[in-house]
Amino acid sequence: MNRLLFSLLATLLFIGSSTSALSATEQQRRFSIAISGGASKGAYEAGLNWGLLKMMQDISKIEHSLLGEARTLEAASFSGASAGGINTVLSGLTWCSLPESEGGLTNTIDTNIFRDVWLTPDVNRLLPPTADSIYYRDDDALLARYDLLQASQTLQERWNQPGFRAGCSVPLGVTVTRVKPEEFEVGGIEVQNQRLYIPCLLYTSPSPRDKF
Repeated sequence: MNRLLFSLLATLLFIGSSTSALSATEQQRRFSIAISGGASKGAYEAGLNWGLLKMMQDISKIEHSLLGEARTLEAASFSGASAGGINTVLSGLTWCSLPESEGGLTNTIDTNIFRDVWLTPDVNRLLPPTADSIYYRDDDALLARYDLLQASQTLQERWNQPGFRAGCSVPLGVTVTRVKPEEFEVGGIEVQNQRLYIPCLLYTSPSPRDKF
């Protein structure tokens, strides 16, 4: 895992860089992360996302004697589908958080927002064995939302806490699936669409919202 993350960072930061001739703006690279869905795969991707963001935020602490001076990074956007949508929001919060030593979110391998949210769902409550399970709500579809609501409460609590970098602003995009397809007409043909894309902007105040 460490080798994979370091390889990704090397690609972003070091290849083709000659920092001695670069201006301050050229030394900063903007990046975007697109996160796929896939139910339980979201838990694996959560760990990868956390590790990658952790290394990006701690890039100044990495020894650069063999590779040269690293360029700093700025998030251009995070986007994801389904389970990746959850990790999209978690990535935005993690990126905009102050360091833990300055009052930001707890961000260690054993305690971080990715881990807290993804350890909550249990497959026996997400997909109960019987339709009359106490975990199903009247408006649930295939998956019961009981654990997801608990996870969202944890997320909301973190969201409402102080400890984020002033002026941090990053676009987010989430793809979701409707329970009932939307029906509309295209070229005289009735079609249905269940996929919906939600663009939004995560920011802390004061925010340079006019940039997006």
